[in-house]
Amino acid sequence: MTKFDFSNPSAYYGSFESETSNEKYGLTEELLQKSNDNNLIQKVFENPIIIEKILKNQSTDAMNQLRFRNINKSFNAAVLHRIRQEHREVVIDGNVDSCGDEYWKSGTESTDNTIKVNRQSVEPSKLYPYFRFLNSVAGVKVKKLVVKELPVEYFKKDLHDDIIDVLIDREYDHVEEFVGMKSLCSIGCESCGGIAQKSKKYGPVQTSVIDELIEEPTHFDSLILSDRDLFEYGNNCTLLSNSRENALEQLNNAISSLVTCDHLDVILTNNTGIGRYSEIGGSGGKFSHCYPREVLDCIIQKWKVKTVKLEFRDSGFETNQNVLYSEFLTKASFDVPFKKTQITKEYSLESVEVDLHFFSDGFGQMEDFLETESFINILANVRRILPTKNIRLRFPKDFDLFTMDNLDEHIPKLLKMAELDLKRNTSITFDLFPISTGRMEKIPEILNSGARFLNEERNGNHFYLDDITNVFDDGFVGKKFKLKNEMSQNLINFNVFFTREFLNKFFENSENRRSFGYLRHFWSFV
Repeated sequence: MTKFDFSNPSAYYGSFESETSNEKYGLTEELLQKSNDNNLIQKVFENPIIIEKILKNQSTDAMNQLRFRNINKSFNAAVLHRIRQEHREVVIDGNVDSCGDEYWKSGTESTDNTIKVNRQSVEPSKLYPYFRFLNSVAGVKVKKLVVKELPVEYFKKDLHDDIIDVLIDREYDHVEEFVGMKSLCSIGCESCGGIAQKSKKYGPVQTSVIDELIEEPTHFDSLILSDRDLFEYGNNCTLLSNSRENALEQLNNAISSLVTCDHLDVILTNNTGIGRYSEIGGSGGKFSHCYPREVLDCIIQKWKVKTVKLEFRDSGFETNQNVLYSEFLTKASFDVPFKKTQITKEYSLESVEVDLHFFSDGFGQMEDFLETESFINILANVRRILPTKNIRLRFPKDFDLFTMDNLDEHIPKLLKMAELDLKRNTSITFDLFPISTGRMEKIPEILNSGARFLNEERNGNHFYLDDITNVFDDGFVGKKFKLKNEMSQNLINFNVFFTREFLNKFFENSENRRSFGYLRHFWSFV
């Protein structure tokens, strides 16, 4: 049993640096001294502000503070309050730290397997009492639920029921984001449908929920579709059709008109559908992410989609989804010469984001691939398939090809990519996360002020560095290097991000580093 030294409160809440801080927390000099006076001790250990500081100093995770509930009612209330705050968002994931990669891929049952609920590892057999504590004792109201891929199948039904019946406990109105339940309940049940209809963000969509359980107009802020969904719709409308016209008619009837959404997130993997390449970077530097084009076009129009995000992912799990493109459906590919891709004219989107997530999944020969026609054609094909004036290309944060000292070598490749088939009044943004290499004395310049880029031979038709501004991204700070073309009114933005920790280390030893290449612009973050 933990022993608490109540006579020395500063051991728990730390030292306060000024008289102003003492007054803020209601601390007099008398309270700051070590004492055995129970009345003084009670004043300290029932002060909610001090209790909160004590808990923060002990652990960043409220579930590791349960022992403090035994001190007194004030501590009990404070711990439970922190648990409620920390579990407004619940992320359930396979604890891959407890099992090797081969186990993760094989799906073999193991007594060593655990599930992570936020940061806590929980054995599957203990999930029911764990969720019951969160709901019944702590009073948790889940606003955001995310279920990630789990390594094994045998406990998914129990996990699904525990989430629905115990953790959420029919409090459907509180759930604003309902993500990933398809991995536990593939086609969707009545309970999943009830929660999904109340949420603002939902997906990957479960077909029964979208096609059958939603019986009145329902609007979502954001929906997530997997390529499996697109292929299933494609299969259903082609297998029993004898003509393209009949297939498209069946497709239009299959897509619900009761659903609308502002944003659509489409996850494309590299192993779904006939005619795909066996691996990214294989077959002459191609990649295999594709989908039946007419299916997504129909969904975008019927669901009144405004913005789209394409997530290009690699997947270690084989699927059995095949689609008969033939003369009925068109294969939407992004690695082909853009001139072969027909331009969509039926709609226009406010913006499209392309997330090259698969680059972080063991992609080989990446540097060579960036120079291939397959890579260079991505943006031009995206603009033709999903027409928009605003497009963003995002590289993963752990993409180790871009380093702080070689970024100047890759900027021209990205500029060439952006210029391909570029129309007037278009904005293109690249999100880059260069990694540190330790070679801090060799930082190049990029996009110098006054420099001109692309098409310099034509008077007035060129890009120049117009502005440098601050940008932020989930734990990263960065600079936006804004290039502008006055003639075409096009913009190309390079958002370059680093962590504050890296920048602090980079600038801490010598102020001369403020003049080191493009990193001098990041001095303001230190």
